[in-house]
Amino acid sequence: MYTGPRLRYFRPGRSKEFPGVIDHVSGAIQDKRWADKITYARALWCLVDLDDEKAALEALEPIYIQHCTDPEILALYVHVTPEQLTLAATISLVDRIIANTRRESYKLQYSILKGIKYFLLCQPEDGSRIIETSIDPQKSVN
Repeated sequence: MYTGPRLRYFRPGRSKEFPGVIDHVSGAIQDKRWADKITYARALWCLVDLDDEKAALEALEPIYIQHCTDPEILALYVHVTPEQLTLAATISLVDRIIANTRRESYKLQYSILKGIKYFLLCQPEDGSRIIETSIDPQKSVN
């Protein structure tokens, strides 16, 4: 998750200044991906510094999640909307996270989550298969 500049403000106890920094850099680059990352940083600040999932979800509203492919943004969205999403919608988002990330830790984490969601859909065979498939490559690393 986004930590760079946020940590510079958090460590000295200046985290309340971070939204101003986000506002200051928001127009630095005219690109939708940049705007989405700025929105993500604001939402992450709401979640981490304010401990407010509702505010984080509201901060994510400018991003059209149905077309988003950024795994960090999607992961944050899944985190702050567990009760609002259907199991099928969560699985769809998790599939997009897995498909769009290069981070093995994300692939493992969200594959496990997907398997658990299948268990919740009363499909334990599919859930077990998904979890085992995601863990097997990790076994060869150790």
